[in-house]
Amino acid sequence: MKKTQKICRTAAITIAVIIILSLTPGTSKNLKIQTVNASETVTQSQALTASSQEKTDLDDGIYTIEAKLGGGSGRASLNSAQIAVIDGAAMAMLEWSSSNYDYMIVNGAKYFPINDTGNSKFLIPVYAFDKEFAVIADTVAMSKPHEIEYTITFMTDTAKRTESKSLVSTQIIIFAVVIIAAVIAVALAILFIKRASKK
Repeated sequence: MKKTQKICRTAAITIAVIIILSLTPGTSKNLKIQTVNASETVTQSQALTASSQEKTDLDDGIYTIEAKLGGGSGRASLNSAQIAVIDGAAMAMLEWSSSNYDYMIVNGAKYFPINDTGNSKFLIPVYAFDKEFAVIADTVAMSKPHEIEYTITFMTDTAKRTESKSLVSTQIIIFAVVIIAAVIAVALAILFIKRASKK
């Protein structure tokens, strides 16, 4: 039961972050939740609260932040980075300089683009601040898909709030009903899968 509650909570937080980012000025209006199978969804939710994820001292809210990219061939770069902080945990929305990235792997979990057009954008958990952490990005720009190893460093001294704290708090309250509905939906889905597997 505790594991189910944890999955529901983290799934709800992920949905809340996506909703808040989608309302941020300058953020793509094409944000969507990538359709994946149940096991991948659980993996991504669990990744949000993994013990290796570093907490931040930044107040809850949405920030633009400098994300330094290392590794790779040097041909690709990050056009922009935003982070959404909720209760010390951070999710980042990254926009690549290319539209050819079809997935990223972060801490063993696979993430798919959150947009359909334009440069590839991903919503990933932040596992470290002011130091490198490793990611993998798969590109289809070559003759065949190719996974490339990168490092990302989020520089907290460059973080700039994009909305007032009160506005973010208001958005969280407004979407509380949506989050609760998401928790119920995830719980019912898990129960349905468990009952189906027993049969």
